[in-house]
Amino acid sequence: MEVIDIRDKRVAAAFNEWTRRYIEDPKKFQSEWETIRVFLEQSARGVEPDAGAECAAYLVKLITES
Repeated sequence: MEVIDIRDKRVAAAFNEWTRRYIEDPKKFQSEWETIRVFLEQSARGVEPDAGAECAAYLVKLITES
């Protein structure tokens, strides 16, 4: 697996692509609300949320698509 430096310009481009996709078809991102619900639930229970791992995986997917 490739190690990606957060300063890599592909990271910024991937965030832009994520935003672009959300703007174009927000209904595809309904699962994001489920991620937020789980995040809040885990936080309330004192559990470290795993939403960051899901977001990071999606970001890597966007980077590898470019």
